[in-house]
Amino acid sequence: MFELRQEIERARVDKEQDELQANTERDVKKVKAEEMASVLITKAEGQQRIIVNEVKADTVTHLNEARTHAQKLLINTEQQVAVMGINSKTDLDKSKAKYQALMTECKAEEANLDAINVQRQHNFEL
Repeated sequence: MFELRQEIERARVDKEQDELQANTERDVKKVKAEEMASVLITKAEGQQRIIVNEVKADTVTHLNEARTHAQKLLINTEQQVAVMGINSKTDLDKSKAKYQALMTECKAEEANLDAINVQRQHNFEL
């Protein structure tokens, strides 16, 4: 009977030790899993920050390219407007010169109008 009690006691102690060892292994695995999760979260957050910064940099680059393109278009448009203004002024000056020439010609013909009429009359009579 004594041996049976000792076996029961030994089995109880072994069971407690097994439970204690199992709990310890469980706690160690839990801590390792939490550490791994923390590492993975930190890594993911770092990658997220990198991607966010890359997207911001790309956005700034595209924005600067768009501004540069817009500035080029503005400069080209201003140049075209300047050329059109010069062409318009040239056309206006040409028209004014032609008008002046026609006015001078008309005044010259007006002064000779009597002589022209006399010559026409003379030709008509012939």
